[in-house]
Amino acid sequence: GSPAQHVGIRPGDLIMKIDNDTVLGWTSEKVSERLRGQAGTNVSVTVKRPYVNDSILTFNITREKIQIDPVPYYGVIKDNIGYIDITTFNEKTASEVKDAFLDLKNNHQITSLMLDLRNNGGGLLEEAVKILGMFLPKNTEVLRTRGKSQLNEKVYKTTSRPLDAEIPIVVLVNDNTASASEILAGALQDLDRAVIVGRRSFGKGL
Repeated sequence: GSPAQHVGIRPGDLIMKIDNDTVLGWTSEKVSERLRGQAGTNVSVTVKRPYVNDSILTFNITREKIQIDPVPYYGVIKDNIGYIDITTFNEKTASEVKDAFLDLKNNHQITSLMLDLRNNGGGLLEEAVKILGMFLPKNTEVLRTRGKSQLNEKVYKTTSRPLDAEIPIVVLVNDNTASASEILAGALQDLDRAVIVGRRSFGKGL
């Protein structure tokens, strides 16, 4: 869904030039900075496509504001197991997870749920707390953050009635599951609300 994908750039393409300036040897940060710009402006990108003969290709891209879809896919796997893929925690995540879950529950009669947090690097902590509130009783303490003094301690509790406090839940994690994702998975596990499956998560000391 990105501007680069719209014009045909693929993962794995090697960026060689930006606006006819060679970028070979540049750091990723410098390339990224050069690619960014005002929405609506144009940038020319020349790439080398691996495994294709004579694969030097040039694309003209119109920059846009990037909107990441936090729930790119949800559906029923089999045996009435619902599946929701959560890729990030932005301002839309909780509402999209809620809509996906209610659709699965009301229109597809799921009897269990799988939340996929693999490769989810985190984001807005408040969105993770809202998702916890969908599956835990109201006023459940799910997280405390502490600073150097007790005055800096903050307690997070669920604030709404749950959508479903009984449905069995599995959370998928891997070594790129980090930050708010680890908090969501860890709180569900500590409160005996879900089973965690996968590989050891990133580990940000949370």
